Amino acid sequence: MIKKSISLLAVILIAALAVPEMAVYADEQKMGRLIQATTLEEDYQALVHLNLTDTPVLAEENIDKAYANVLCSAVRIQCGGHYGSGSIYVMTEEEIIVVSNKHVLQYFNDESYVTFWNGRSESGRIVGISEEADVGFISISTSDFTYEELLQLKSVRKQQDAFGNVKENTCFFMIDAASDSFAPALYTGSIIDKNRFLSEYGMEMIYGNAPAVPGMSGTGLFDCYGNYIGILSGGTEHNEIAGVPLPVIEEEYHKSNTPQQATKHQN
Repeated sequence: MIKKSISLLAVILIAALAVPEMAVYADEQKMGRLIQATTLEEDYQALVHLNLTDTPVLAEENIDKAYANVLCSAVRIQCGGHYGSGSIYVMTEEEIIVVSNKHVLQYFNDESYVTFWNGRSESGRIVGISEEADVGFISISTSDFTYEELLQLKSVRKQQDAFGNVKENTCFFMIDAASDSFAPALYTGSIIDKNRFLSEYGMEMIYGNAPAVPGMSGTGLFDCYGNYIGILSGGTEHNEIAGVPLPVIEEEYHKSNTPQQATKHQN
């Protein structure tokens, strides 16, 4: 059940949106107090329950603005002497789910940790490794985070319609948050085929033209509006990249959760 404070906040937000535009400019003394003060905890709980934890999406293509919007979803994963990348996939009150490559997470153990965009590092546990695709998931408890820290993070925007709109020459970008956690780098490219069978992976993959460097495995592939469309699995010296498509990631995510948890993360 949603807490009473969250319900109240939702009602207030809806009521505020229903006020005619001219009322926004009314005299403050006549309007009185419209919005009740909330705590950071209540703010975060409201975002979770109102499905507002995802990164924003632009109305028009703009790589620089989209990159700035999704940067808060990027993570660096340290696994002993190995490191890779990932993205915040889901945020709930209790946990943060990070998605990365199976070949990155094969080294994940009790001493491994995830570093977030705001510099916070935290340990986690594997909650799902695909048997077929190069995908895996880590669960990180929110209990040791401050609510101020949680409000600085966002989960990726996952829209199947956006993936459906991906065509040949669609632009995309990736984030290198692993090479230097304090100076993430932007890499751009274009889609060659969003469903090309690649024998190295034994399945249909996103095939694109873009540079990539070691440590970027697991980073997100984003269209130029800011939609998450896949995950980088590998690249070549000829600037060819292969990525796991979003529909496959979604399928593997729901396999890794009980029906109850999957429903919770959807709602």
